[in-house]
Amino acid sequence: MSQAEFEKAAEEVKHLKTKPADDEVLFIYGRYKQAAVGDMNTEQPGVLDFKGKAKCNAWNELKGTTKEDTTKAHVNSTEELKKIHGIWSPGHMLILNGDNALCFLIPWMVGIRENNQLTRYSRLLTVRL
Repeated sequence: MSQAEFEKAAEEVKHLKTKPADDEVLFIYGRYKQAAVGDMNTEQPGVLDFKGKAKCNAWNELKGTTKEDTTKAHVNSTEELKKIHGIWSPGHMLILNGDNALCFLIPWMVGIRENNQLTRYSRLLTVRL
């Protein structure tokens, strides 16, 4: 797998239509970190940081795995997640039935990061019906 394919997969996984399960996220995270950084080189998080500990464990499980293998696994896993969860493309039109509003996704606003979380719908043009 090429570096361009890896980077494309790393970006696409941020734009899934539905949130993957925690085990799917950890699987992708571990492969991404091993491919991008190599063997874990940071300290384990504190006892009460359950999320950080899970992330470190997912990464550390791959200790000694080659960059090529983890890059391939990351790209293939991303493709599987795209099939399962779908992916947002710029220009999708959304209809929100709950409040009778027609919303258009503004493409250049997709993917804004706030507090290390991807905000997919933070900027919508809304037309009340």
